[in-house]
Amino acid sequence: MRSHGWSLVGAALAALALAPAASAAGFVVDDLSDADRPYPAGTCASPCTLRDAIQAVNSGPGTGDTIAFSVTGRISVTSGLPPLTASVAIDGGSLGAVQLDSVPSRNFGLQFSAGASTVQRLVLTRFDMAILASGTAEACSRSAPRRST
Repeated sequence: MRSHGWSLVGAALAALALAPAASAAGFVVDDLSDADRPYPAGTCASPCTLRDAIQAVNSGPGTGDTIAFSVTGRISVTSGLPPLTASVAIDGGSLGAVQLDSVPSRNFGLQFSAGASTVQRLVLTRFDMAILASGTAEACSRSAPRRST
């Protein structure tokens, strides 16, 4: 009887080892508007705005997600973007190709409340605070200067 007990424990451990782990997802922003679409959790179909991609990262199962841009130009942020609650790497592509612009100039730019995240090659203008890390968040900005205009 003892061997059956160990067999069940072994089978349970094997099942846990073979269970799919939460994996990182990649979201591509292809719409420069500031629209907020009701996509299912963890998804951002085309058209995908930055706001949509942030919500997909927040509602998805993984950590270490990425947000990239397939468009160039200016995103006029008309109200505060939702804080990012999971680790993410945001890459604006060629430096200056994507610019986040606060309209009106009183919003926070990118806010991180958990995880370790990076922002690179993204220009943020007219925000009271371009990048804010709070709670347990760690955020690193690479080649993402803040310009006052």
